[in-house]
Amino acid sequence: MSNMEVAEPSIATGGVNSQFLIHVGVEVVVIGGVFFYLNKQNSLLREEVESLRDKLTKCEEAISHQNQILRQHDQILQSMLGGHQVPVHSQPPPKPEEPDVSDEQLDDILKSELETIKEGRYSPPTSECEGDSCPIDIPERKKKSRNTS
Repeated sequence: MSNMEVAEPSIATGGVNSQFLIHVGVEVVVIGGVFFYLNKQNSLLREEVESLRDKLTKCEEAISHQNQILRQHDQILQSMLGGHQVPVHSQPPPKPEEPDVSDEQLDDILKSELETIKEGRYSPPTSECEGDSCPIDIPERKKKSRNTS
């Protein structure tokens, strides 16, 4: 053998080959585990999609049945009204807009109302409270009514 020739590893040394085989074996096990996990997830998702398709089909059937009933009701109403067109509302009426009041403004309003009540300047609406019968229980009102009697 010359100095430049490299000796091939022998089976007796076996360290490089066994490490390589262990490394390849671990990779095969890991890749196999990932494959089986993803395959299971895929099958579960396919089952869920199929279940959702069934539900969608049932809902579409129910909607078409309801539309058929609505058409029958429209025909009955038209026959009862003597052939006059029945207005069809395809969209729900618009919701009333809520007042644009910030939380700070509401807090200020509540604080002023509380101060008014605490100071005794609160007077309930006359339509609800006439005489001694008042649904609102205010201690100052009871005192005034006792003093006047």
